[in-house]
Amino acid sequence: MSRGWLWLALLPLLARAGDAPLQLAIGAPNGAQLLQLNHQQVVSRGPLPSDLSAPLGSLWKLFVYSYLTDTGKPEVGYTCKGQDRDEVYCCKAGERIERDQALTQSCGLYFSPANQQLDAADWQHYWQQRQAPLWLSDMARLQPQQHVPIAELLQQLRQLPAQQQARRVLLDVVLNA
Repeated sequence: MSRGWLWLALLPLLARAGDAPLQLAIGAPNGAQLLQLNHQQVVSRGPLPSDLSAPLGSLWKLFVYSYLTDTGKPEVGYTCKGQDRDEVYCCKAGERIERDQALTQSCGLYFSPANQQLDAADWQHYWQQRQAPLWLSDMARLQPQQHVPIAELLQQLRQLPAQQQARRVLLDVVLNA
């Protein structure tokens, strides 16, 4: 990974709306930091507490994208049927969405293990070879509500396979906005 890239993980630790500071974990080659921000400035900066965790949220889709891309799995796509409310993130009834677009639109239905016909044993073997933590190597735990240690999450993002492809796809969203 190039030194210029920092992986950021927003922590959904806002206990209440309003003036509560936003916490931002920053992973960098020289160590992770935790920043607390208000609407105008950085309130505090310090080392990332080792026991800090947060829900995985939409990042689970990035891990599936990475797995599919790195292993060269063929494109299976997802066709919206108009029967699932989560299709709002994917496409309109009768339309089809492919891998890169599904990542940029955060289409969980596309990345679901059932849609991708993922084998749990293959998934586990792939991530265990990369010394991934249990929350990543156990496909059943790869859920948005799964709490994961932020330090582990930043480490896994730092060594994410197919990083270049994911960056290219996600950067296109920013540049085309």
